Amino acid sequence: MSQDYRKSPETVSRLTPEQYRVTQEAATETPFANEYWDKKDPGLLCRRGVR
Repeated sequence: MSQDYRKSPETVSRLTPEQYRVTQEAATETPFANEYWDKKDPGLLCRRGVR
């Protein structure tokens, strides 16, 4: 990870309440309760708030 990483207040403000808890407060998602847990489509997983 780059030493120059800074959280952008604008980016953090766009997170949903659950995204904020998980990415900023080290909470965990409810297992098997998101829209992607059972997806089989090929593609990339993009995470928010992670560099």
